[in-house]
Amino acid sequence: PRSGRESGVGDLNPRSTPATAMMQCSSSMFFLAAACFGMAAAANTWHQAQEWESTARRASGALNLTVKSTGRTLGDLVEFSVNGAQLSVSAGRGLNLAVIESNGDLNTFQVFDTHGSDSEALVTFLDNLGMGSIVLMASKDDAQGNMSSAAKTAIESCGATMVSSLSYRGAYALIGVKGGVALAEQAFADGTQVALATAEYAQTTTHNITVKSTGRTNGDLAEFFVDGAHLGLQAGRGMNVAVIRAGGFVDSFNVFDTHAADSEAL
Repeated sequence: PRSGRESGVGDLNPRSTPATAMMQCSSSMFFLAAACFGMAAAANTWHQAQEWESTARRASGALNLTVKSTGRTLGDLVEFSVNGAQLSVSAGRGLNLAVIESNGDLNTFQVFDTHGSDSEALVTFLDNLGMGSIVLMASKDDAQGNMSSAAKTAIESCGATMVSSLSYRGAYALIGVKGGVALAEQAFADGTQVALATAEYAQTTTHNITVKSTGRTNGDLAEFFVDGAHLGLQAGRGMNVAVIRAGGFVDSFNVFDTHAADSEAL
């Protein structure tokens, strides 16, 4: 969706300011496009910033999610709540993980003892999780002791950005989306503060979107960001198109070499 202001579209100078398009979007699915690698004249119109603003929120069907992790010293508790109702689950040592359906029902709950030897099982579980799944995670007792780098990467696939700073017996709470961004995340050293992540999730969710295209001379880059998180997509020559769904996850990404012969495919 696009509304509000548009500005500075016509400068064709290849050395002009890199194009940065920013918007706040609440559609269930939206398209992002950026030119890269020396496209022809049509791409040069992207060299000045454009701003799109659109705010809308569907009140019905929204889920209010809360994840609490106290750390070992401050109570050694883990709690998950949906719309104010605490989920009836048996938390255990390590990383506690709940997958929530879009209607608020609990799909599955697992405890991975990453203090012991469950990192591989955690990686397998998250790798097999469907894109767009709502994921709640919390540490209990200790989840850091034997958490592998592969396990941290798998957690980051749900939008996490703080899991690498998880400390021994520390508090960690995440509300994430598989293949998307973290809706809320906190991490604290043991005994310092309770990690409390709270967020609202709806099929129509508001995100802050940034698309950047530098043009050939100014760096030859095309970059996409959702809520400040770089999507890490592999851009190529021509028009780069990302389709993003609610939750901030990438539904698809394609590069169309419109410098050559991909216009019809686009």
